[in-house]
Amino acid sequence: MTYFDFFNFAPEVKGPALVTMSQNDDVATPEQVLSIYNHLRCSKRLAVYEYENHLTDADREEFYYETYLWLQGIGYVQGVEKKRRGDKVMRLLQR
Repeated sequence: MTYFDFFNFAPEVKGPALVTMSQNDDVATPEQVLSIYNHLRCSKRLAVYEYENHLTDADREEFYYETYLWLQGIGYVQGVEKKRRGDKVMRLLQR
């Protein structure tokens, strides 16, 4: 299968969702990501990055750290300081 239709499955998500996007991503465009995000009916959070493209190896450390903080915030993991790293996360939205 070469096509995945996340848009139509978004309303079926029941658990908390962390959705991340880069403003300059040509693989998963901001329009696609926001469309999916807006159709989620669960507790959700959107992290917007200024990465130059789709997530690269150089961006993974920050991405994993931010994901870990989110997991800690919803009670799935413990044991990391709650502080921000870097300045690439532009905004976080929580609903």
